[in-house]
Amino acid sequence: MKPVAGVCDVCGTVNQMGHVRCLTCGNPLSIPRNSTALPSAPLNDLLKQRYRVIQVVGKGGMGTVYIGKDTHLGNRLVAIKEMSQNGLSPLERQAAAKNFKREAHLLAGLQHPHLPSIYDHFEEGQRWYLVMNFVKGQTLAKYLEARGGSLPVEEVVEIGIVLCNVLDYLHTRKTPIIFRDLKPSNVMRTKDGHIYLIDFGVARIFKPGLAKDTLTYGTSGYAPPEQYGTAQTTPRSDIYSLGVTLYHLLSGYEPAKTPFRLPPLQQLVPAAPAHLVALITQMLDLDEEKRPQSAEVVKRELQSVASSLNSTLPLPLPGNSASQSLEPVKRNRKVMVSLIGIALALVIGLVYLLYMNFYTSVRNTPIEVVTTFCNAMNSQAPDFHTAYQQLSRSYQRTHSLVNFQEYFRGTTHCTVASAPNGNNQAEVSLTMFCPRRPRPPNASPPPYPPPPPLPSNNPVNLTLVNDGGNGWKIDSIYVVGYDCGGPPRAVPGG
Repeated sequence: MKPVAGVCDVCGTVNQMGHVRCLTCGNPLSIPRNSTALPSAPLNDLLKQRYRVIQVVGKGGMGTVYIGKDTHLGNRLVAIKEMSQNGLSPLERQAAAKNFKREAHLLAGLQHPHLPSIYDHFEEGQRWYLVMNFVKGQTLAKYLEARGGSLPVEEVVEIGIVLCNVLDYLHTRKTPIIFRDLKPSNVMRTKDGHIYLIDFGVARIFKPGLAKDTLTYGTSGYAPPEQYGTAQTTPRSDIYSLGVTLYHLLSGYEPAKTPFRLPPLQQLVPAAPAHLVALITQMLDLDEEKRPQSAEVVKRELQSVASSLNSTLPLPLPGNSASQSLEPVKRNRKVMVSLIGIALALVIGLVYLLYMNFYTSVRNTPIEVVTTFCNAMNSQAPDFHTAYQQLSRSYQRTHSLVNFQEYFRGTTHCTVASAPNGNNQAEVSLTMFCPRRPRPPNASPPPYPPPPPLPSNNPVNLTLVNDGGNGWKIDSIYVVGYDCGGPPRAVPGG
C-alpha cells in the first residue's frame, strides 16, 4: 500500500497525503496504525438531499472531485470536492477538517473572475464536501502535456498576466491570503482559454510579525525555501511559485527534478526574450528580498514583454514584378470576400437575436424568474451569482455583483408570496438583517432603505420587465422585513 498522509516522527511536520517522505527532513513516512479507510460517495448518491453525484473527474491524495447536479436549482452542474479521511488518524482528521473548513471560508469571501465560486459546504457520512461552480476544462499540467511539454512565449506571458491579477487580488485584501501551492496542476484552463486558480487547501492568512509558518505545505520544486519552515510565507513566496510555473511552461523542464537548482532558462529556451528571462530569474531568487516586490510589479513587467512581442512584425519579402502586379487584384478579391462574410454574419446575427428574443421571452416566464431568485437567496449559502443573473441589465448597470452581494448578504428568508400580476409586479417575503452601516449612538435602527408606500390591497416589492433577448428579468426590488434585534448570523467569508 502506498504511504499516506502523516505526522513525521522526526520533525513533527504534518505532510499532505501522497507524500512518501517528509517535506522538511526527508524522513520516510509510515501509515498510521490506527487509521481507517472510508469509502467515497457512490455515483447517483444524493448528498445533503440536494446534490446528485454524476461522475468522478479527479482523484488525489487529498480526496475526490465529482461532477454533480444541484437538484434545487434546475439541475445545474456543480463541482463537488470531497475531503478524504482514508489513512488518517483521529488527530490528523481533526487537522484535516480544520483545513477543509478554512478553505471553504476562504473561498466564500472571494469574488474574482479567475477564482471558483463556492456555493455550499457541509459534512455528511464522516466526509466533508465543498460545492462550487463547475469549470469545464483541463489543468495546465494536462494542457501542457497535450501541447508537447511546453507553450509559446506569447501564451505563457498571457497566462502569467492573468495569474498576477489573481495573486494581486489575494495579496492586497484587508487580510492578505498567501496561496502557497501555485503550480500547473492547480490552474484550470477552459476551451476558450479562460484561467482559474483552484485548490485553496494549503492557502493561509498572512500574519505580520510571525517568525515562520506553523505547518509546512507545498509542492517540491514549486515551493520556495521559506515554505519549508525557515520563515513565514509572504506574497513573495507566491511570486517564486509563479516564476517556477512560468519557467516550466516555457521550457518543459520539470522543476521537481532539481529543486532550487534549475538550469538557466536561456539555455533551455534560447529564443525567449531577454527581458522575460531576467524577470523569471529574479522571481526565482532564493532570497525573497531580491524577488519582485509584488504581483502587480510582475504583471507590469509581463505586460511590457507582451507589448514588445506584439510590436515585432515580420517584414515583407521582396518579390518579382509579376507577383507585385497581381497584388491589387488579390487584395480586391479578399476585400469582396470579407464584405460578403460580414454581411452574412450580420444577417445571421439579426435572425439569432430575433429568435432569442422570442425564445427567452417564452422560456423565462416572470414566475420562473422570481422563483429562481428566491431559491438562490434562500439557501444556506446564498447563490448570489444565480440571483444576480435574474436581474435586468439596467439594474446590473447601477448595481454591481459586489454591491448586490454586500447589501443582500444578510438575507435570512425569501419565498414567493404572490405571482406576478397584470402589471408584472410580484411579492416576495424577503427578510434580512439590518445592513452593517454606522448610525448615531443610541438611535434605533431604521429600515434601510425605507420602503416606498404601497397600496394596502396590493403589496408588491418586485417589478419585472421583458429585458429583450434576456427574457423576463427583475428590474426593481426592495426589502420588506428587517431583523434588527441582534447581530447578524455568521456568514461564510463575512
